[in-house]
Amino acid sequence: MSCPDAPPALVMAGCESSTMMPVGLEGHVASRSVRGAIYGSDSAEAYRQTQDAGAVALVAHTEKWTPEQLVELPLDGFERFNLHASTFKNLAVVADLMLKADRGQLEGMPHPDAFLLLFNVEDPAYLGTWGSVLSRGARGVRLVVQRPGVRQLDPAAEPPILILRLLRARDKGWDVVAEAEEGGLEVDVAHVGAYRAEVRMVPSHLSPFAGRRVDLVKADRPWIYSNAIYAGP
Repeated sequence: MSCPDAPPALVMAGCESSTMMPVGLEGHVASRSVRGAIYGSDSAEAYRQTQDAGAVALVAHTEKWTPEQLVELPLDGFERFNLHASTFKNLAVVADLMLKADRGQLEGMPHPDAFLLLFNVEDPAYLGTWGSVLSRGARGVRLVVQRPGVRQLDPAAEPPILILRLLRARDKGWDVVAEAEEGGLEVDVAHVGAYRAEVRMVPSHLSPFAGRRVDLVKADRPWIYSNAIYAGP
């Protein structure tokens, strides 16, 4: 889908059930009488059937899955962040926002597009499971992290601070291997394992949109999580 003045959007057919989230289906996996059972199954065979139909086999709501299940299934990927799950973990923030909006107390509130500044978006359940799954496999690549930029940044605004990190997966979490506030990262890996890059941001450029909560733009928060980077002999 072509979008004026923006990158093109990719629209793919798929579905989300309690057990799977196949994306990119080129057609249903089977006839109407049996496909519901396939989409509702968590068996390896059901996942393979969605892949045979052209899908990328994913699962949503990683907090409901154990690392063992995610390792054993023939998955192409799984969620590392879920807004619904994060909303439940930030219910006090959500309730406060709704109450103020209902009372018309909008003065000093952050801009609606900046509401996630109020959330603690790092979920230990997701990050721990992700680390546990990736720590159990290794393949070889060179580890280089390039510094990204913020598109259409207002030249008059205070620039954000970007912090690059390289992390190594361990059971139930991650260890920071290297970190940089300037330039990129190029690390000689001493240990076989699974890694990921992370870009954290102190969003100083959003100060005009934070209302009275300027404290929200003074702390670093996750901006980019990379896919897995495997290093091995």
